Parts: sequence; structure tokens; C-alpha cells
Amino acid sequence: MTAKTALRPSRKSADSKPTKSPSKSSKKGKISSHMGKPVTVSKLKKKLRSLFSLYVRKRDGYKCVTCGKAGEGSQIHGGHFITGATCGTELYFDETNVHAQCYHCNINLSGNWVRYEDFMLRQYGLKHVEDLKKRRTLEMGRKVGTEWYEDRIVHYSGILIN
Repeated sequence: MTAKTALRPSRKSADSKPTKSPSKSSKKGKISSHMGKPVTVSKLKKKLRSLFSLYVRKRDGYKCVTCGKAGEGSQIHGGHFITGATCGTELYFDETNVHAQCYHCNINLSGNWVRYEDFMLRQYGLKHVEDLKKRRTLEMGRKVGTEWYEDRIVHYSGILIN
């Protein structure tokens, strides 16, 4: 709607209710606002992804869990045991599913999966590893709301500040 059409009087009769034009926050993809600016799910996910990755890398001491290589900054990634491309949002951000991995293991070796599974079995046990594998299918496509993202952003922001 242009500025000119927004100012035009309605052609409806005087006794009919005026129609309300949709606000920006009600359009598809706009879910909440911060200081008047709409926040999209993709913006919240990007923010959480950044915080979560930093948390994981710090937690694991910037050391690859599959080969033992130490690194800093972008040399170390938050690598997913159940790959990010095949899991739902909750599993994607599950602390037991994501660990520090060097670029070589995470990217060049596609997660170095055999060694990653050995690590997972030692760290968490067979039952937990099997549960993660089941969750891949059960949670696929499940949507989470903005509050879910916002709660985790606050959580990881608080951990990283302390």
C-alpha cells in the first residue's frame, strides 16, 4: 500500500467498520519486535547459532573431540554428531549433540563420523547415542516458537558473560 492509498477515505458506508491494514508484525515471518523492529525466526536462529557455537567451542577448550587438534577462532567449529542438515531444531541445539571439531574433521571429513561416534559412546554411552539417533526422525520438521529461541539466547548469553 502506498502512502497515497493509505490516506484515501474508505468507500464503505458510514455504518460499516473500517478495515485494518495488516501491520508489519502480522506478516508471515515476523514474529516479535525489539525496540519497534520486527524480529524474524531466521534472525533469532542466527543469533542463537553464533552464541551456541561459541559456548560449545569454549566448553570443549577449543580442542577437536575427534582428532585432538587444538585451534582458535574459526579453526574450531561446533560439529554435530547428528548432522545439522538432518535434524530438527531442538536436536541441532542439543549440547550433547554438538562438540568442538577442527575444520578438517568437520568439513573435509564430513564430521569424521566413525571417530565422532567412538567419542560419543565413551562420553555418553550407547543408550544416549541411540536416543539421539531416534530423535533425528522424531523431531524432523518440528517447529519451535520465538520464545524457545529467545530463552536459549538469554541462557547462553548469561553463561558466556560469566
